[in-house]
Amino acid sequence: MYNTLILAKKIANKFTLNKAENIVIYDVKDYTPMARYYLVASAVNARQIAGFQEAAEQLIEAADGGVIKNIEGRHGADWVVVDAGDIVIHIFSQGERGRVLFDDIYKDCPTVDFLPKEAE
Repeated sequence: MYNTLILAKKIANKFTLNKAENIVIYDVKDYTPMARYYLVASAVNARQIAGFQEAAEQLIEAADGGVIKNIEGRHGADWVVVDAGDIVIHIFSQGERGRVLFDDIYKDCPTVDFLPKEAE
């Protein structure tokens, strides 16, 4: 069985290597029963959003016991959500993230540090 925090950090590191912007891992376990972590990232265009989505899916499916429960907002969407149970990944266009004020909603949640590193 995979460690949720380690998987969230791996996804964040992969996003960093692929030039995602403003990556934050929120520890939401005390704020919602829906998940333990929300990983949030911004992309400059729809193609990059799709690439981040694909990278997240690959890492989740490669994790022992990792399952994608649902994906919302495919094909050119400004906001894609990949639900992997304890980790929910939100990938925004820069404009959409600012418009919905996602980070303001979770500003009181602790964040998790991750160190960007080379892919294994």
